[in-house]
Amino acid sequence: MRLTLAPSFGARPAGCQVALRVSCRRAIASEADTWMHQLSTRFRSLTLIASATYLARSDFWRCASRPWTKDSRAAAQRLPHTLAQELLTAQQPTVAFVETRYVEEFTKLIGTRATVPFVLVTAGSDAPMTRTWQTRLLRMPGLRACYATNLHTPLDAHKDVFHPLPVGFYSMRLNAQNEALLQGQFASDRDCRLLVPWMRMKNGQKMRRGYWNVLESEEYKDLVVLMKDRLAFPQYVEKLARHRFVLSPPGKGFDCTRTWEALAVGSMPLVAESKTFDPRIYDAARIRRIAGAAELSAETLAEILRGPAAVDQRQLKVDYWAARWRQHLLPG
Repeated sequence: MRLTLAPSFGARPAGCQVALRVSCRRAIASEADTWMHQLSTRFRSLTLIASATYLARSDFWRCASRPWTKDSRAAAQRLPHTLAQELLTAQQPTVAFVETRYVEEFTKLIGTRATVPFVLVTAGSDAPMTRTWQTRLLRMPGLRACYATNLHTPLDAHKDVFHPLPVGFYSMRLNAQNEALLQGQFASDRDCRLLVPWMRMKNGQKMRRGYWNVLESEEYKDLVVLMKDRLAFPQYVEKLARHRFVLSPPGKGFDCTRTWEALAVGSMPLVAESKTFDPRIYDAARIRRIAGAAELSAETLAEILRGPAAVDQRQLKVDYWAARWRQHLLPG
């Protein structure tokens, strides 16, 4: 069955609208099983932030494809239509999760059509949400707020609409066992040296390689611990938890999972300074910044390592974000 977008609800009698909504929802449910990577029900019970748990707490969890999966060409063509139809037929204010790669087509399909008030949540990609894209999204009349990973700092006039969202944890690694690991009891007496974890150098190679080359030099030998080998996840978590500070430079996207993994075990991630990306999630977590490799010195790093390392972990919980999304949809 092919789903087509209704041109407008303005000319339809109320009974026709209800019938259309019901038939479309049934069609979506019956067809979804056959062409998309469905969200595993385990994500509905997990508590930590990830693109998949964001989807699980949205109103689109039954009809959207699981983030970070490689959809077929047919699925990639159909999914934006399915998501747009879901919003156009919604009867109640809606939290709409749209994976970043589908936002462009979804936005075109909604256009300036009337919809219920909705909050757009977009994640599942390293691509930034630029100011240009923010302006395009504002054309959708029902949009009340947008939460996006790798958000460029909005114009002051748009900061009440656009909000940064952490990339959180890697969805395919997140399960009940690994949640328990990340939320375990960790010692408060920690190594004061900066942990430089093993990192994929092909992702964000220039910045990561730059830090590595600087920090492996002789003048930093008493200030850092270089983790040269990749560890299994339990051992990796244990290693993070031994240190007060963990270096977390960008990968393909500016924000990265390591930042939130370190935060989860009570360590202070050090993230790169940026004049482009919205810092509000880092400020709320009390995450500290570190200068670029070219500007860094042993003296400035030593000063950072002598400083406070207390973090705020509230943003690690998906319930925190779900409550914020719903707040925008309250009457009045």
